[in-house]
Amino acid sequence: MQEMRAEIDEEKCMMSCLSVDDLKREANRGKTTHRMVALEILKEVHGIVPKRKDD
Repeated sequence: MQEMRAEIDEEKCMMSCLSVDDLKREANRGKTTHRMVALEILKEVHGIVPKRKDD
């Protein structure tokens, strides 16, 4: 659990300076943790909740 939290924190640190467009792009690629962090930053920092593609 601590390992996963550390991975999430590291991803957040790396993505914190990305633009909204970059975060949206990152939310659709990479590992699950990577996508989760991008979506979390979009929601918490920018107030954006992207629509799911299968909706």
